[in-house]
Amino acid sequence: MSKNKVTFLPGRVEVHVDSGVTIMEAAIEAGVELEGPCGGQGTCGKCRVRLPENGSERWVLACRTAVTSDLVVEIPRSEVSLYRKSELSRTEINVIPEPGVRKILCQTRPPSLENQVADAERLLAALGDDNLVLQLAALRVLPTAIRAKNGLVTAVLAGDRVLAVEAGDTSRRLFGLAVDIGTNGEIVLAVQGRLMTCSTAAGPAFEGAQIRHGMRAAAGAIEGMTVDHDVHLKVIGDVPARGICGSGLMDAVAGLVRAGVIESGGRMISRDEAGHLPGALQRRLESEAGGNCFVLASWEETGAEPVLLTQKDVRELQLAKAAIRAGIEILLDQAGLTAGDIDRVLLAGAFGSYINKHSALSLGLLPPVSPERIYPVGNAAGAGARLALLSAEIRQKAAALARRVEHVELSARPGFQDRFIDALSF
Repeated sequence: MSKNKVTFLPGRVEVHVDSGVTIMEAAIEAGVELEGPCGGQGTCGKCRVRLPENGSERWVLACRTAVTSDLVVEIPRSEVSLYRKSELSRTEINVIPEPGVRKILCQTRPPSLENQVADAERLLAALGDDNLVLQLAALRVLPTAIRAKNGLVTAVLAGDRVLAVEAGDTSRRLFGLAVDIGTNGEIVLAVQGRLMTCSTAAGPAFEGAQIRHGMRAAAGAIEGMTVDHDVHLKVIGDVPARGICGSGLMDAVAGLVRAGVIESGGRMISRDEAGHLPGALQRRLESEAGGNCFVLASWEETGAEPVLLTQKDVRELQLAKAAIRAGIEILLDQAGLTAGDIDRVLLAGAFGSYINKHSALSLGLLPPVSPERIYPVGNAAGAGARLALLSAEIRQKAAALARRVEHVELSARPGFQDRFIDALSF
């Protein structure tokens, strides 16, 4: 069977394919990225490409259009992804790991009538570094912790900050939480040598699917937003906004909850109820058949269709974040821990690498921990797969690690639905 040449613009990437394959399949073969959150069903409309033919042009869906002859396919520049998962795992990782959070056991000197030194000064002296900064949370517990075990305390440090002070020797007790945020939320809790894991069906909202103007992190995607008297957008590529990606969705909802546009239960107020809001925010509130919506970017700002955040979008985010949070809470319950016991949180995946920690915390996606304890680790799955392919030793270690993991089945877990419902609120 003869092959047809398909040339993708810009970049002039060429691939030869059989007749009958779709443009989407040809793009995959060529290594060209196209959006297709609906799985090739032709329902999302996000794989539109342009076919320049005989001086004219035609728009088609790549997932529904077959290649029957040589073809030139032009991908709109705004569709060219600027952030790729591969780039997140391309960094060399053959380095000696240095934990971001560390614990130091120290014995503080007792005060006396002759040496009336404040608790904070005694702790810094025991640590041997006067340049350390005690966080407010550490200062609050310091008087109790330092007296509970006759001055023996464990300081929890991140860089030059003392995050917490624990009574006695807890230097070997380090609890970590790892969350890979995507359509499925993969969660691992490390507890003194144990590894407990669960998987939650968060849905595709974090990746922009099932969101009215959701899109991947490409040029024109709103990736961040702040709210004061009006909204201030951060758009990938510094071009007019044409949609919103997962990190932007988190920022937008978090900002609108703080501003009072969205209630804690997730309901978006109407313009008639918005008399307490600044005028600019009031004007961005509109109504449609499915409920209220908020104009993130008007047609004057986009030069085309306005970018909206709808009531349904907010509900989709609530379902996604509640699934993740409920899974985390179940693992903490299983281990007999609370959020205050977590020493560090690792966020994996493309979405986790660009998420705003403060938005994730304020919306309740993550349990209440200090932002300094949250670390993005990039495309950990991709990096791990590369290591496993290159090293038999790493594969053996991974297999041994997998055998140690204790899987917690959420569907059979009593109380999961209650945790899920509790986590829906902002």
